[in-house]
Amino acid sequence: MGNFSVAFIKRIYAKGSASIKDCVDVFLKKQERTKNEKKKQQYGYSASEGMYYEEEMLASGFSTVAYFHRKNGIIEPSIDIFGDLDAQHRVLENWEDSTDADIEVLDTIQWQFAKGGRKKYLDKKIDHVDRVSS
Repeated sequence: MGNFSVAFIKRIYAKGSASIKDCVDVFLKKQERTKNEKKKQQYGYSASEGMYYEEEMLASGFSTVAYFHRKNGIIEPSIDIFGDLDAQHRVLENWEDSTDADIEVLDTIQWQFAKGGRKKYLDKKIDHVDRVSS
């Protein structure tokens, strides 16, 4: 979870907010650049080894990161008032029981730092961050 976590937090820091879909798109573009440059050393962005669609595997990883950071008070959703508010609230309240349709909503929710979340993350007051260099 470490590399996904660092990438997700850096994206929020750089842009002010980020969705799971944003992060997946960035990783896929990075993977494509690596293939095009034909570097000898692969960066290891291929999660599925051809068995699943890469987008689904990456989204699953970033979803786990978002869930973890939300649970630890690092990030909070930035609700899209122009989107389907009922669907967004339903997905956020019942994250573990999400259906495929809910996951599409979850992937587009923008996340931002919660009040004090950035400091908490930078102070490394959560377990896995101690093992990750940022």
